[in-house]
Amino acid sequence: MWKTHAFRRALGPLLKQLDADYDVPAHQQQDGPEPTQADGSPFKFLPPAPVVLFCQSLPFEEDKCQRLNEKKVALDAKTDTSTNSAELETLRKELEDLEKRVRETKQLIQDKETLIARSQEEAKGLTADLKTDLAEIHALSSQLVTGKDEDDEAEIAEVDRIRADALHALNAFLQ
Repeated sequence: MWKTHAFRRALGPLLKQLDADYDVPAHQQQDGPEPTQADGSPFKFLPPAPVVLFCQSLPFEEDKCQRLNEKKVALDAKTDTSTNSAELETLRKELEDLEKRVRETKQLIQDKETLIARSQEEAKGLTADLKTDLAEIHALSSQLVTGKDEDDEAEIAEVDRIRADALHALNAFLQ
């Protein structure tokens, strides 16, 4: 019958070489059912490989594994694009916000230019109106009769006297 100790006897020294602290107490070792092959015949171990194969290549394999792990860490650092992707998305969002601000600023500039153009057109229209009004005032001022204030006061007093006489005549007629 196949026993656990046969397995331990075959691999025990190799496991000790890999891990010096390897030791399985006897009470934890249990015998299992006798193993069989697929055709039902009893299982037989192949002859053990020479220890030389394991012992001589172990340091080389350890160095190789360590270098491989270092390369893998370096590769993972190079291929880890999550941080770079997040930064890229942040930069794209920032670019989109800046482009939006540029569009808004361009629209504000265009609105101001339109407002200035309208103001200039209105100013031209008002200037033309003022020139017309100024020409009318100039024409009216040329029609004024020149004279002294005393002459104007005398004319006004004469008109007031004529009006007062007309009112007296009307009152006399009505009574």
